[in-house]
Amino acid sequence: MIKNVALLCGRGGSVSVREKNLYPVLGRPMMMYPLLAAKSARHVDAVYISTDSERMKTLARANDVSVIDRPAELATATAQHVDTLTHALAHLRGEGIEVKYLAVVMCNCATYPNGLIDDCIERLEHDPRADSCVTGYVDNDHHPYRVKRMDEDGYLRSWLDLSNVQVSTNRQDLPPCYILDHAMWILRVSTCFPPRGQKPWTFMGDRILFANNEGSRDVHSMEDFEYTEKYLRLHGWSEA
Repeated sequence: MIKNVALLCGRGGSVSVREKNLYPVLGRPMMMYPLLAAKSARHVDAVYISTDSERMKTLARANDVSVIDRPAELATATAQHVDTLTHALAHLRGEGIEVKYLAVVMCNCATYPNGLIDDCIERLEHDPRADSCVTGYVDNDHHPYRVKRMDEDGYLRSWLDLSNVQVSTNRQDLPPCYILDHAMWILRVSTCFPPRGQKPWTFMGDRILFANNEGSRDVHSMEDFEYTEKYLRLHGWSEA
């Protein structure tokens, strides 16, 4: 069977906020928002979750989402996404499923406008040369021309060699800087695996399409939860 699969990704532990994927957001566990986005996508044939959390597995099953048991070594703070995705694809192949598009949605993000997953899949359908379509926003405040690193003497230096580049101090004069929001990655499995694309997300391939997801934010702090609730209210959500 060839299918488009949405894969929810979230582990039980968290360095920033304890069990943040289950933290209540407008009265719903955080992971319900990507789950509902995946379930409502017209171009998604099946929804799975990769997790080590028993509570998340129970919630997923209660919403007709299939579970992939994530092994302990892939559920640490230092585990790499590429290994989790490779493990999930192997599991799906074991079920007789060959995945055309893998829609990876993160359980610590709730900023999914209606139709976003379908729009990204349709863009990949219309551009057969593209490897993936990922979401994000434009943010010139953190442009590569403006950010710094610290050298061994403790002084700030540019990351890039700008000696022959005309650079304005005004952010609006700079070319757009595209920031990935880590809400969603749509991957054309046939060209993204085995991973050999742009670093550090080698599983996205080399020809990456951008889908604007203005206002999106993944959650790492209590302030992020407050922001997310404001975002959801602005997009028509109310308390559960």
